Amino acid sequence: MTPTEITTIRTTRKALGLTQAEFAEIAGISRVYLGQIERGDVVPSGATARLLGVVDIPGVVDRLRHMTAAEPSSGP
Repeated sequence: MTPTEITTIRTTRKALGLTQAEFAEIAGISRVYLGQIERGDVVPSGATARLLGVVDIPGVVDRLRHMTAAEPSSGP
């Protein structure tokens, strides 16, 4: 992944208001692995890179934002 792609992943996650743990769960990877990707410590596999690259597809960020906003809160 390029530094721009890594920045896009982090920026998109933060724009959605998601923690690394929440975003990692959506992507089907561990929080630790996502952190390593965001820091550029590891190069994700092709499948993981493609999955994380979905955030670049027009409209996906808006859909994810809508999905996370629509989820019921777990509070009282």
